[in-house]
Amino acid sequence: DTKSESVLWVEIIAEDDPNTRAVFRHRLLTRSIHAAPNPDGSDYIIHVIRNQCVVIVYEKDNAGEPGRIVNVFACSPGLYEWTITGRYTATSREKWLGLMDGVSGHYATLIWGDWLFHSVPYYGPENHRLKPEEYNKLGQKASAGCIRMAVSDAKWIYDNCLSGTTVRLYDSDTLPVEMPDPIRIDPNSPHAGWDPTD
Repeated sequence: DTKSESVLWVEIIAEDDPNTRAVFRHRLLTRSIHAAPNPDGSDYIIHVIRNQCVVIVYEKDNAGEPGRIVNVFACSPGLYEWTITGRYTATSREKWLGLMDGVSGHYATLIWGDWLFHSVPYYGPENHRLKPEEYNKLGQKASAGCIRMAVSDAKWIYDNCLSGTTVRLYDSDTLPVEMPDPIRIDPNSPHAGWDPTD
């Protein structure tokens, strides 16, 4: 397990005025986890429909294609087009993982590069330090590219979708299943730092 740091420079150009620009930078933590994917390592296929903010888990049929839907999760993919598209093979996982800007993700499963499934960010690797304002964005784009989920949903993927699980990320105007309603947290609650599904 190796880590390296790099800096991503992002230039934003106003749509109505191409002369108005803003440039900022993010520190990226690149994690290289060496795990050989097993092409038959999972009974499931995961579809992430970015524009619908949903994760659909299919049971693999006899031909290795998506069959019966076994789980549907609301998620927060990347703002704008920051979440990758395409077909990838999930590999490694970590119970707690340090993310950008010093926050932590719970039950992280690597999709490819710096893109992962993980919980909504925590201020640190402790179950009572959830960021409630980010949790309440589940069901809309909010992340820097990763797929954020409620902790119980991220844990389901962490526990059940083994190395070798196919992950497809794409946009679609149709949804093959009803979108789940995300739970919301009262930020003034004394329990606001806990994920209600944990």
